[in-house]
Amino acid sequence: MAQLTIYLDDQTLRRVADAARRERKSVSAWAREHLAESAFSPADWQAHVAENFGVIRDPSFDTPSPPTEPLRPVNLE
Repeated sequence: MAQLTIYLDDQTLRRVADAARRERKSVSAWAREHLAESAFSPADWQAHVAENFGVIRDPSFDTPSPPTEPLRPVNLE
């Protein structure tokens, strides 16, 4: 695996470290994941969706029926 050295200002480093901690990942793993996601072009994303469209074959994923009664507002107080 290749290595990459980047220079970050203190504020950005703190934000990255906090984000990695929230996701329970190392800074390196967090950065690798986010860089990989950012490297996708729209064409890559569209190809990925096209490749995986319709791959789930599970009857529990059927479209639900519309409600038979009108929805009523809920009082959250």
